[in-house]
Amino acid sequence: MNFKKMFLTLIMFHLTISKVVAQDEITSTILQSSEASSVINMSISPSICVVKTRGDLCQMTAYVMWQTGLAIDACLYQDDDLITCWEKKRQIKKKLELSLIQDIIFTLKDQDKVLAKQHVKVNASNSTKYRRRLRSQWSLF
Repeated sequence: MNFKKMFLTLIMFHLTISKVVAQDEITSTILQSSEASSVINMSISPSICVVKTRGDLCQMTAYVMWQTGLAIDACLYQDDDLITCWEKKRQIKKKLELSLIQDIIFTLKDQDKVLAKQHVKVNASNSTKYRRRLRSQWSLF
């Protein structure tokens, strides 16, 4: 009986060790592949601008931040309009003054290759789309 317990313990130990080794191999493969390709993290904050009524001009100060593992040449576009470009940079923190009337998409590109996108939304506090009815539909007065 004691031999069986020891045998089962050794098998469980062997299975656990082989699983940990396999997991380490998978993790190192993922790290090597992510180092080979540059991952870009981009954020624009705030991502929402609030105006009184839809169609009003929204003026705001936004902060653009992006970083990558490798130095790249990149340009920031507001829809299709070029805002600014950087050469051989790994990380950027930039302050932008924006004037928006509608939702807009900011795109970080390397020549024609899209590296990252961020959506900035314009919300209205007094929406004309959804208006609360003051009286019920069936009222005679």
